[in-house]
Amino acid sequence: MGEHDTAYKFLFSHRALMRDLLLGFMEGDWVRELDLDSLEKVSDGYATGDLLSRHNDAL
Repeated sequence: MGEHDTAYKFLFSHRALMRDLLLGFMEGDWVRELDLDSLEKVSDGYATGDLLSRHNDAL
């Protein structure tokens, strides 16, 4: 895991922060049409077909 990955995963796991980032930095009417109250963290880990453990960025 990279030097800053843990901090980013921690920050991006907070719904209010993600809402504020999207509304504050993304342009376009589509952002205001999103149901930002429905944001939820999705697991970033999975197992591959050959049973190796893998991790992605937070979703």
